[in-house]
Amino acid sequence: YDIEEGIRRVIDTLNAERLRQKQATEERLQREREAAEQRQRQDDRRQLAQAKATYEKNLQRYEQEFSKAIQAEYPLSKNILDGLKAFQQQLDLEDDDIISIEQPIRDSAKAKYQQHLRKQEEQKEAKQQKQELPNMVESEQETNQPTYQLQSFEFDVATLNDKRQEANCTRQQAQYFQDSLGQDVWLDMVSIPGGSFLMGSPLGEGYGKEKPQHQVTVQPFFMGKFPVTQAQWRTVAAMPRVGRELQLDPSSFKGARRPVESVYWHDAVEFCQRLERYTGRHYRLPSEAEWEYACRAGTTTPFHFGSAVSRDFVNCERNLGMVFFSFLVDPFRGRGSTTEVGSFNVANSFGLYDMHGNVWEWCADHWHDNYKGAPIHGTAWLSSDEASSRLVRGGSLNYDPSICRSANRYRYRVDRSYSSIGFRVACSAPEASLVIGTRGKH
Repeated sequence: YDIEEGIRRVIDTLNAERLRQKQATEERLQREREAAEQRQRQDDRRQLAQAKATYEKNLQRYEQEFSKAIQAEYPLSKNILDGLKAFQQQLDLEDDDIISIEQPIRDSAKAKYQQHLRKQEEQKEAKQQKQELPNMVESEQETNQPTYQLQSFEFDVATLNDKRQEANCTRQQAQYFQDSLGQDVWLDMVSIPGGSFLMGSPLGEGYGKEKPQHQVTVQPFFMGKFPVTQAQWRTVAAMPRVGRELQLDPSSFKGARRPVESVYWHDAVEFCQRLERYTGRHYRLPSEAEWEYACRAGTTTPFHFGSAVSRDFVNCERNLGMVFFSFLVDPFRGRGSTTEVGSFNVANSFGLYDMHGNVWEWCADHWHDNYKGAPIHGTAWLSSDEASSRLVRGGSLNYDPSICRSANRYRYRVDRSYSSIGFRVACSAPEASLVIGTRGKH
């Protein structure tokens, strides 16, 4: 018995030693794999940073050359075209984060020249409209078309530096009109000027679905100062139906001034149709291009307030697994529920609030995997399959800040409702119906 027991102990000891050695070997191999992956990530980031620096250096040089061409009112010089081709051959990269090197430079140069021509045209049109406006307003009133009593409002526009500190805060002004929905409920619609911008994410930012970055021209329109609130929703949902019934209180997070959520895409369309019948104005969901143009408000950073995110500016939740390395975030957790619209008291330069986080916002477009073949005039990009997914923009309270960027886009099914999705409305209006007034409640 003692011999057998001794043999068993020796065998157990040998097995334990083998297991320890095996575990030690696996741990060593795992550390080596992690170290190799870390070195690879560092190499990838270093190469991307070098390529980006080269890109920006050449871009600045080409834009300087092009500004000289503008002064001569000549759109593209041979030197610029040759430089673009040489630069593209010089990089010759296949990384998904660095696509279409030549096209963004060409589009940027073209945009500057078009902007130069557009300024000249706008000066002519402004002079002509100043003479014709009284007659146009009188004509619209005689045909009983809705007029837009424009008022001015002031708001704060702030920016954050890379340390997530407020670097600048200015007081700005924009125009808007108000529609009374009854029961002392008002809808504020901000005037969004027309213009051109680069849609999508630039080099070194975002995902393949946000590319290629391309120039889009958007016509003037109106957009809701805030996402549609639950008070506004209940008032319109009580109006006569146009195509489908609406729940009076679908939201998961209750509050009259909180954004409505848990609404289907078709519910948002029905809301717009009832508004149109009630007011006589063409209310609708914004196109994806209109949404990003309105969100950016002339900026090119990941957010309209800069490249960093602060808890004092956005209602979202940090998820370390989804943070994109090219910008900074606060080490904060989400609030767990929606916040009242306008809570952060900071708007973008157009006067729009809550464009980042809080709730996703439905757009009119069908989903497409990227921007190849996308419209360039700001209209909704539709497909023949009406049952396909639709676009949402802006991120929400339970998503990482990287998902709340101006350029980020996502899709959801139209036959489902989600507690993180709401919407804001857009409105098209003929310029002839714009008049200055003071009616309404601010």
